[in-house]
Amino acid sequence: VQKEVDFAGDPRITQVTADKPLDLEPLDITIESLPGATRTGTVKVFNGADATVNVRTALGLPPVLQRTAVGEVKGEDLDCTGWLKVIPEQFTLQGEGGRQNLQIVATMPNPVATHPCYYAILALWATYPDGQQAGVTTMPICVRNTNIQAQPEAEGLKIGIQDLGQSKFLVATTFANQKTIHFAPITVRAGVIASTDASGIPRTGAYLGGDPGLMLPFEMRQFSGVLDFSTLPADTYLLVGRLEYAPNQFARTNKLIRVSIEGDQRVVQTIGTQQELGENVEIKW
Repeated sequence: VQKEVDFAGDPRITQVTADKPLDLEPLDITIESLPGATRTGTVKVFNGADATVNVRTALGLPPVLQRTAVGEVKGEDLDCTGWLKVIPEQFTLQGEGGRQNLQIVATMPNPVATHPCYYAILALWATYPDGQQAGVTTMPICVRNTNIQAQPEAEGLKIGIQDLGQSKFLVATTFANQKTIHFAPITVRAGVIASTDASGIPRTGAYLGGDPGLMLPFEMRQFSGVLDFSTLPADTYLLVGRLEYAPNQFARTNKLIRVSIEGDQRVVQTIGTQQELGENVEIKW
């Protein structure tokens, strides 16, 4: 059974337009504060599109903190949306370079603030003058409690490998932030070392790509890249992924693999799950 339906559409709409995300500076903001104090931060909003847009702001809990928990700490415990006020809440950006400064006012309650950091997400909803949606732009906001000193810590969860052909392999790693303080990934790399090689020098390696933005508490994130195995002799190797989450601070995940040669191609077989890395297996990039 086939039926054709002709939608006339809204006659008030004379031009179909696409979403036009706004540009923000900075891409995220951290406000240093004390319990009982009021502090402010500034966000610059730019409209690089050729059309004028009306913008309204909204605050909410970041999705990664919704309905999550680690130990006795729930994501909702790190919510600071009720402490924040955005000025102005609504504004208009002219096309081709319109700009607006937003003031983020944070009033940290006392003595409720017992964690090192609290989070919210700022959403900027844009519409064209005729009412059509022009997209939404978001940025994370952190209010840091300077009374509490805490260090970030990442955890390597898993690493996987997939054959792409011609001795090229896609390597994907997953890391998690299990602390109540954020961090921004500095570098993420993957490498292959011989399982019997104590020097720790990788036979092949590559940087892995992924979202470089802030990793909020309880967040898991994947990074991936392509490794070339074409020069590897047949042997047993340790496939290692490494995330630098603070200067000279690393989280790792690894897997034991066996590389064999079939014709002029390398074939990889996983023969082990994650193992503890000893002091003599530190990869020297």
